[in-house]
Amino acid sequence: MFHSCKKLETIDLSNIIDLGENLLCKCTNLYKVILPKSCYYIHANCFDGCTKLIYLEFHGTISEFEKLKIGTPESTLKVSCSDGVYTWEPE
Repeated sequence: MFHSCKKLETIDLSNIIDLGENLLCKCTNLYKVILPKSCYYIHANCFDGCTKLIYLEFHGTISEFEKLKIGTPESTLKVSCSDGVYTWEPE
């Protein structure tokens, strides 16, 4: 959907529940993504090539984020949750 969007810096995905394959792939200036509590899936390749991405804001708790079906990020990301910060690291 936003694949290779070079001008995209932040995005609020409050109405998205499934972050599909390559959704934000190669958005090289993207640094912040906002996710709703209702999000249940983040595909492994969703953020590939997002070299500036360092921050996710998740409108749920850390334990809810940990229960998501998620792939592995390319680099370490800080996820701000309603009850603290979760560090999401590559395997």
